[in-house]
Amino acid sequence: MRSGRHILQAFKPWSSLQDGKTLATCGLDLTIKLWNLETLAERTRIRCHGPEAIALSLSPDGKTLVTLNRHNWLNVWDIATGDFIVTLGPNTPAPLDLRFSPDGSTLATRVVAHGPNAVVHLWPAPRED
Repeated sequence: MRSGRHILQAFKPWSSLQDGKTLATCGLDLTIKLWNLETLAERTRIRCHGPEAIALSLSPDGKTLVTLNRHNWLNVWDIATGDFIVTLGPNTPAPLDLRFSPDGSTLATRVVAHGPNAVVHLWPAPRED
């Protein structure tokens, strides 16, 4: 990939679609890039709002991307257009990670509670209306 630094620089978060053909990465330059893994070409570039994303997840249907930034906000993006859809949050306590359920109906955020236990919050998956 021409822009390999985007992926390898401090090994930032990434997510892939279940079809194995698309990879999403976030970089220190405040961009999310979607890559076609068959051609190794950049497919889409999304400019993030505010601080860099620390986690991201692609919906199983390949239509939606959710990013988590350092201020604990979840930003929802339309993958086809790169358009911003909605912000959810801020989340307290701060989530460490997020994932869509296999059917795409639920978004899970994982947080560390007091002590050694992690807590998972389940949200209805954001939908573009």
